[in-house]
Amino acid sequence: YEVSVWLHRLNIVATLLVFAHVILIPYIVTITPFMTLFFVYSGVTAVMYLYYHFGKPLLARHGQLIANKKLAHSVTELVIRLNKNAQIHPGDFVYISFPEVDGFKEMHPFSILRYDQAQRELVFAIRNWGDFTAKLDKIPVGAKVKIDGSYGRLSESIKENEGKHLVFIGSGVGSVPLISLTRSLIDKHKVSFIRVASKQEDLIYESDLQDLAVKKPNLDYASQVGRLKENQVKTIVAKNRNSFYIVGGSTPMMVGTMKLLQDAGVRKADIYGEKFNF
Repeated sequence: YEVSVWLHRLNIVATLLVFAHVILIPYIVTITPFMTLFFVYSGVTAVMYLYYHFGKPLLARHGQLIANKKLAHSVTELVIRLNKNAQIHPGDFVYISFPEVDGFKEMHPFSILRYDQAQRELVFAIRNWGDFTAKLDKIPVGAKVKIDGSYGRLSESIKENEGKHLVFIGSGVGSVPLISLTRSLIDKHKVSFIRVASKQEDLIYESDLQDLAVKKPNLDYASQVGRLKENQVKTIVAKNRNSFYIVGGSTPMMVGTMKLLQDAGVRKADIYGEKFNF
């Protein structure tokens, strides 16, 4: 991944060569309106690029990895203690990197499972696939962490749909932000939470959620191995009129589930999800 990032940075060289090529063409330089636009556009782009790569990193938060353990064969739980407290909303995600660990120096986005403000602790549950996440469980406790964020609109989307029943549908680690939202909302909101996974062991924190459903009457929780079928989605929709749906999971799962919800009569405006396409 880091090699591909540096290869993409060759675009900077290409851009500079194009810039030089344009200003060395005599008949183009004489077109004042074009050159004015060209320099203004190039200048704004350059300032934005320099800020993103040199200014913004200076604003990043810092912390330390205080726990690293396997939850399942392909899921790792990381606990990071921030140096300073942060304003983080349930369901948000942050970019994290480990600047002193080879192969982990580039920022990657991960959803937050829980944020303990009193202890300044961020908890993540991350699937181990890809060249960055495959070796997360090898990062030593005590490693320094750089954090950018938080980001996301899950909490904001719920506020915009105040008064509606909440239905969360999550798959695998894509249910992590939904677990975060559920824990923060069930004292004041009714929540129906449906989780699916390809394997039983991928239903991480299953016993915790089952216990929570027993203790909290506002939570209606169900889980299964295998994706939801069309008839199941129709049953969910029939039971939850005037609801706002949040879907979390892989992009194919989210696209498929959202289509099933719409086919069952849910308005597109009443369905939301954040896809990690980067």
